[in-house]
Amino acid sequence: IVKRGNLQIAISTAGKSPALAKKIRKNLESTFGPEYDSLTKLMGIIRTKLLSQDQSSSKNKIIFQQLVDSNLLEMIKRKNWDGMRATLKSILGEGFPIEDTLTQAFKEI
Repeated sequence: IVKRGNLQIAISTAGKSPALAKKIRKNLESTFGPEYDSLTKLMGIIRTKLLSQDQSSSKNKIIFQQLVDSNLLEMIKRKNWDGMRATLKSILGEGFPIEDTLTQAFKEI
């Protein structure tokens, strides 16, 4: 299992090739760095806040897809806070508490 906080990716060959499973795990570990944990935390906080706003599930689905399709992951990796703010503002709108959200998600950084 590759773990990055709440993100967990399981690898199994059903016992057919532990060596292959090990190789795949090592590839995944290098592909999915700690920025995926940060993005998962950020998405969870945004999700909680959006769901409390009682918007339609179809609207929320569009917003979540825009967030995932954005370059937030790369901005997190580079600690590009201004870029994250701009991206979140663009997707979530003016009224969304972006600063509070970023503070919650990245308080340890």
